[in-house]
Amino acid sequence: MIWNMLECSFAKFCKDYDNSWADSPDDLRYDADRVAKVGSWLDVDVSELCSELERKAFDWECELSDSQEDRDDYDEDERWESSRSPTDEADETFEGLLDELNESDS
Repeated sequence: MIWNMLECSFAKFCKDYDNSWADSPDDLRYDADRVAKVGSWLDVDVSELCSELERKAFDWECELSDSQEDRDDYDEDERWESSRSPTDEADETFEGLLDELNESDS
């Protein structure tokens, strides 16, 4: 009796599972593995959920890979041209302070 309740509760949990909290494809794979283990202990078919989680993890990794390739395609010259060195920022800061000092002396 209790065993049947556990099976039903776990089956409902799998049906209602929300993976929106996942921060990485590995989170989804980890959950797929845990769900599969519990499903096998309770003799509940969780193959649909596990397949869905694995597919979402794979798709997510493909998206990450594509975005990394896009960043790698970014022209190195443009990267250097658009970046400011800490020295430039420090120079501007000190020039601003010097201007303030000169204004306060006047």
